[in-house]
Amino acid sequence: MKKIGKYLVLCIVLLMLTTVYSACEKEVSDQGVVVDQSEQEYLLMEFEHTGCFGTCPIYDIQLFSDGKVYYNGIMFTDFLGEKDGSINQDALWEIYAALEADSLIPVDVCHNDLGIDLSRTKFRYYTESYDRYEELTCMGTCQQMYNERLLIIEAILLKAVVWE
Repeated sequence: MKKIGKYLVLCIVLLMLTTVYSACEKEVSDQGVVVDQSEQEYLLMEFEHTGCFGTCPIYDIQLFSDGKVYYNGIMFTDFLGEKDGSINQDALWEIYAALEADSLIPVDVCHNDLGIDLSRTKFRYYTESYDRYEELTCMGTCQQMYNERLLIIEAILLKAVVWE
């Protein structure tokens, strides 16, 4: 009989912990609506710049939908190592607008110049889940129109970020 009581208490404790855990994942938004924290944040976009035979900067930048920014400088950058930051809501909306303008990702999503000493830029734009994204990969220079758009988006991001 004592064993049944111990198992009953253990089950009640586990049930309470599960309830507390699920309650901690929920957050109340400004409008008073309960928002599931796990669905709120997702990877929005990422840049990856690879090296060349010279001193091309090698770094990665990730931007999340809540404005968090993660940077990893590998070589030939002003800052080496990992750095966390964030951008404000206005800059985030400006990036969203730039991402949605026309069609950022061309039909030909891979562009390679005819050289062996060229850095590669990989840009991924995620649409609310890690398994759905659009990708643009360029070795050397992308087509002029797409290169300008990528530079604008990256410039908005890097000017707006506040590093911790």
